[in-house]
Amino acid sequence: MLIHAGKDMEFFFNDGRSDYLLVTFGELAFLADGKRYWGKPMIERNEITAIGISARTANWYPRADIDAFVAANRPLLERYKGRIVLAGHSMGGYAAIKHSGLFGASHVVATVPQYTLDRRSLPNDTRPVIPYYNPALHKGMEPKPEELSGQIYILCDFGHSGRPQFDAYARMGLDSIHMFAVPFTGHEAITVFAKKDGFLDLVNLCRAGDDAAIRRFIRERREDTDLRIVTIALRLAARRPKAALNLYRKYKDRFGPVYMAMLGNGVMATHPDEGSSLVNLAIAMNPDLSRYSVVSELLAKRGRVSEAAAMNAILPPI
Repeated sequence: MLIHAGKDMEFFFNDGRSDYLLVTFGELAFLADGKRYWGKPMIERNEITAIGISARTANWYPRADIDAFVAANRPLLERYKGRIVLAGHSMGGYAAIKHSGLFGASHVVATVPQYTLDRRSLPNDTRPVIPYYNPALHKGMEPKPEELSGQIYILCDFGHSGRPQFDAYARMGLDSIHMFAVPFTGHEAITVFAKKDGFLDLVNLCRAGDDAAIRRFIRERREDTDLRIVTIALRLAARRPKAALNLYRKYKDRFGPVYMAMLGNGVMATHPDEGSSLVNLAIAMNPDLSRYSVVSELLAKRGRVSEAAAMNAILPPI
């Protein structure tokens, strides 16, 4: 149910039966449309009491609407004082951390969160300027210690190009920030916890504060996903293309068309015949891939900028 609409975002409420309040912030794939928010099916299936917040644009959740909502809904937040969990992925993960103090969060669960969109504040982040950066909104956007609340659990792939963002959180040196590696998952670490509503299991483990159990859960979940194999192959493509292709041949059923095309492009320089074959097969399976700019834009909108750049090099078959 939509309970508040601000200039920059929409707020929904699900009246469930959980003993805690879950507040979710949507990623770029869940922009506001008047009816959906991040985690909605999972939340409703499991009767979780929740607030779902969806951004209208790629704005990284500026504070004004959050302030207004919190002020108007103080009684609800007071009812769950000490039992408020903020959660999100990517842009949503950043917002969950950044606004944890405003909600009085007891816990935060964030997967691959950004620290800032301003590359200049991260001298070891040499990637191009992110296209969503807006100085008026994002200058000085990085979370400050005084803005944070609760125990903050950050799950990410330290082999991903976004590592400078994750390292920045570690450099804050706060005992309340707990970093967990989810290797070979790239920007899509959240998918490791998608099956059977595993994200709620993760939330419960974080609330219990059992680091060993969290690591065990991550390991078990990661081994049960196709993403691990696919990501390893993509990372091998440039320096060990034969190994990447062997991995593909062994686990063909785990590669969807987009990842097949990316792998083909990755090995094209050293294995042009096999690379072209993979790209053409991917396009035959999904003709929309021939409109590579559309695919690239979709990936970029989901924050997967490095993958979007790779897709830009994929051309339709001659």
